[in-house]
Amino acid sequence: TFDLEAANRRLLAFCARSGIPALDLLPSFRRTTDSGEVLYLPSDHHWNSRGHRLAASLILENLRARGWLSPAPAISP
Repeated sequence: TFDLEAANRRLLAFCARSGIPALDLLPSFRRTTDSGEVLYLPSDHHWNSRGHRLAASLILENLRARGWLSPAPAISP
């Protein structure tokens, strides 16, 4: 059988060996789709608007956690 995750693992391993920070979106996408949410277009494997929103949220969270982006400003009532 074809290993759909092989390229992902190779890329993450390369980044780890090279000291390049990397964010693996696959686990979060899997959990979300396993819960029944549709993140892909029906005709192919490209993300739909929900998939793009999830990716953006994960990337933003990761950038803030690494200190590469300021925290969200507080919103006063």
